[in-house]
Amino acid sequence: MADKTQDYKVTLVFKNKGDKHPTDWIHLAMERGWFATEVATHYSAEVEAIDRSQEEWSWLDNIDSLNGHIQNNTALKAVQEQKELVQSLQNSTHSPSNWTQYEEELVDLRNKLEKLEKWHNQVSNSKET
Repeated sequence: MADKTQDYKVTLVFKNKGDKHPTDWIHLAMERGWFATEVATHYSAEVEAIDRSQEEWSWLDNIDSLNGHIQNNTALKAVQEQKELVQSLQNSTHSPSNWTQYEEELVDLRNKLEKLEKWHNQVSNSKET
């Protein structure tokens, strides 16, 4: 079950430091918490909830859908790589001297694969609802 979310439009009024235009740093500032280093003075902020059912905000669903496809493809690729690694370990011949190590690696890979598949199923199910 996905967490409940709400979209917002935030309008900021501030004095910029330095020569860089805000479009040069604002996305990284949001991701890495750089506002304090880039903003000299904060004057005001306007916060407005967004209703995605309105036509002007329909592009948000398009971006979310695209991001979901990217996440699903990344997860599927990781699962496939783990399956191939498990298969190659199963197909390899091992001498009795390293059989214990082989079994430990195989158990570890199977656990990782199980976790990846559960995560992928959760992401897939949350995108369908």
